[in-house]
Amino acid sequence: MNRILIPTVILSSFITGCSPTVDNRGYENDNRDFTKIIPGQTTRDYVEENFGSPSTISAFRPETWYYISKQTETKAFLTPTTTDLLSYEVIFNDAGIVSKVMERKGEHVREITPVKRETPSAGHQSGLLREVFSNFGKISTKGGSRTGTP
Repeated sequence: MNRILIPTVILSSFITGCSPTVDNRGYENDNRDFTKIIPGQTTRDYVEENFGSPSTISAFRPETWYYISKQTETKAFLTPTTTDLLSYEVIFNDAGIVSKVMERKGEHVREITPVKRETPSAGHQSGLLREVFSNFGKISTKGGSRTGTP
């Protein structure tokens, strides 16, 4: 029994280890129909109510909402590969009415890699040892005495 079970378990773990892991990030489209957004008629409130909050909002005028979704596959320990990339761009005029809707797929969507640098904070750099040793001498009892007698 064990002669068959052990190789079967090993073989099945190799097979499942080779199957890709699918990861969805960003806006969950859920087959929402962006063609229902009619330029010149649809309001900002309607878009938010029916399509949810955007992935990001442009900081410049005209106000633009972006709905971005990305699907990747990772096989074993390899670098993830993008299998699907979809972006909807909804542009509003100053009155809050949609003026334009654009859909971009695959190679027509530009991936943005976030910058990994950190903003320095004011004050000193604090590490584990500094935190541990800076508390020596600050321990006192309820009465305020350091001797341990009330």
